[in-house]
Amino acid sequence: MKPALEAKIIKIKGLENEQDADTISNALQHVWGIGQVDVNISRGEASISFDPSMASYEDFLQAIHERGYVVENGLQ
Repeated sequence: MKPALEAKIIKIKGLENEQDADTISNALQHVWGIGQVDVNISRGEASISFDPSMASYEDFLQAIHERGYVVENGLQ
């Protein structure tokens, strides 16, 4: 049986164009346990689904932070 995926929305400051979206998407897709990633530039957010037995929400925040972006209400 497949494990249940957890869904989260991450608000990201400074998400302005397709290059930013690609950078964020790429960072999130490299976190172990990721299911789906959808980056919405106009809303300034990334929607993710992931296997919580493989990764924590904080792992995704860290991946974004390491690319130089700031997550609202996340790691500073």
